[in-house]
Amino acid sequence: MKLRIRIPLIYTLLIALLGVVFIVFTSRFVEDRMVEEEEEYFRSITKTLALNSANAIVLKDYAALSGIVDNMAKGEHVNYAIILDENGMVIAHSRHELEGTILNDPESRKAAASRDLLMQAVGPDTMDVTAPLMIAGQKWGAVRIGFSLGEMKIKVARAKNLILFSGFIMVLFGGIVSVFIAKKITDPIHKLHRGAELIGEGNLDHRLDISTGDEIEQLAAAFNTMTANLKENYLAIEKAKNEWEKTFDAISDPLFIHDKEFRVIRCNRAYAEAAGISFQEIIGKPYYEIFPKTDGPMKRCLKVLETQEEGEEGLSLRDGGKTYKVSFYLIKDAAGGYLYSLHIMEDITERKKAEEALRESEEKFRTISISAKDAILMMDNDGNISFWNEAAVTIFGHTAQEALGRELHTFLAPDRYHAAYRAGFPKFKETGEGPAVGKVLELTAVKKDGTEFPMELSVSVVKLKDKWHAIGILRDITERKQAEEDIHDLFVAALSSLASAIEAKSPWTRGHSERVTEYALKIGKEMGLSDDVLDDLRMAGLLHDIGKIGTYDGILDKPEELTDEEYEIVKKHPVKGMDMLLPIKQLRHIIPWIRGHHERYDGKGYPDGLKGEEISPQARILAVADTFDSMTAERPYRETPGKEKAIEELKKYSGTQFDPEVVEAFLRVLHKNS
Repeated sequence: MKLRIRIPLIYTLLIALLGVVFIVFTSRFVEDRMVEEEEEYFRSITKTLALNSANAIVLKDYAALSGIVDNMAKGEHVNYAIILDENGMVIAHSRHELEGTILNDPESRKAAASRDLLMQAVGPDTMDVTAPLMIAGQKWGAVRIGFSLGEMKIKVARAKNLILFSGFIMVLFGGIVSVFIAKKITDPIHKLHRGAELIGEGNLDHRLDISTGDEIEQLAAAFNTMTANLKENYLAIEKAKNEWEKTFDAISDPLFIHDKEFRVIRCNRAYAEAAGISFQEIIGKPYYEIFPKTDGPMKRCLKVLETQEEGEEGLSLRDGGKTYKVSFYLIKDAAGGYLYSLHIMEDITERKKAEEALRESEEKFRTISISAKDAILMMDNDGNISFWNEAAVTIFGHTAQEALGRELHTFLAPDRYHAAYRAGFPKFKETGEGPAVGKVLELTAVKKDGTEFPMELSVSVVKLKDKWHAIGILRDITERKQAEEDIHDLFVAALSSLASAIEAKSPWTRGHSERVTEYALKIGKEMGLSDDVLDDLRMAGLLHDIGKIGTYDGILDKPEELTDEEYEIVKKHPVKGMDMLLPIKQLRHIIPWIRGHHERYDGKGYPDGLKGEEISPQARILAVADTFDSMTAERPYRETPGKEKAIEELKKYSGTQFDPEVVEAFLRVLHKNS
């Protein structure tokens, strides 16, 4: 422990010990004195009660005894007051219900039997004081007072706290004084010690400033002179060292020099960084224990040392995951005698990795391309095919000789891909980016015999000799596309069967879903919807009334108009249809169309009261198709209004009930088919 800490610590501990002794001794003394005074007070009060009670008894004023007891019980710190006769019977008690009784607890029996002043503790907070009741020199009975000790304990605690606080202040003040005194004593010594540490750390500019007028000041002056001389010598050495290190450190490869015992006597920065330790830790140790770590000196190093032949030899060495080419040189004296060996280690890790990676990549690519069932081809930086595997020959029918040098698009049916491919090719040559890179495209390919087939193309890029090349994997997906079409046709057929099952419940709705679907598809085509959207619209049309499965048959076949209650039941079928289709993942995207096909353009429809663009376009199309078929079909409660009346209604409610654009498209369809 440092001296500047030890001295004030010892002083402070000594003062603290004295403070503890003071606090303990004083606390006990004060507590004893306060208890004695309090007990003396209790005895005097009890004696006074005994005297007053004796006077009342002498005067035969027994009634006054009860008042005396009550007044005493009201006194400060008094819990109870009791007057006993010579037999221990309660003559008066602050608790009047106990008068006339004999108390049999141990304290009461002791109090009744005592002929002298008696003090006994009753519980942790009450002191019972008994005084004999003497009349004409004879014991007539006794008086008892129960005093509360709570107030006395509070006073004692306060006194102890005050003593404790005083002791703490005394220790604190003493500690501050001891620190001040110790600082005066130890500061000069600490400055000398710190100055020695700084010089050891290399700070030769540090000077001591001590003015004590004694031997320590003289020692500081000698210290400053020694430091100045040391700095002058150090600068001269450092200059020579820097010039030598600059020569070595200019070489980026690890370099070191060792003696006959293979101990390193000099190395450059690159060697220290490769070894991962400081220059000081390297010098004087055998290089094979530092870097590169081996069981002993390198064999080629031993040979050079043995033959004493000048020259350079190469050696590949692995250490720490890196590969080095080590060159050996001899350093000789003027007479040609051996002095040291110089080693230069060239890091060829990346070059070796690149060579290995290239060989491994070529081998993997060759293995994959031969065994692959998909067509694999490579295009050079000019877009020409430079590789064509056996699977490509099988799929396209063109041999490698026929395919090499041609562009990929010559094997594809004309479509939008060609324009995007040609437009993006200049950018691909510079950056390796293009419209097909990193994507999976479905295209139509052409075999040698002219047969077209669906194909899936994925393109990745690789940079070889600073030029971008594209690798394409082509897969014939004829069977997959056919399977997808079969599944889709089966799905649509199932939906059609489901729609027929829905409408089979009533002769009045039979064929309704098919007609609504036909109208909706014609409107969608007229409005330019894509084929994918039209396929989805077909399913929505077939299923738009699926919710009516939950509607009573009697309501659907009722020959007269529905009541308000019945109409409310019918209005629930869009929501019921949504609930029925939610579990079918493939149909979730068309559920909003089915739920919204009874919404109105002006927001007065059901079930959600959507308005205008809030309603999906497909739901607006279904609304027009559904309404037109309903007005042109027979119903049990009315005659059909007819086609002309239906057209008139569509025009009338265009912009309120129906989307105007959908109505206009449908009217164009009807006009074309009229």
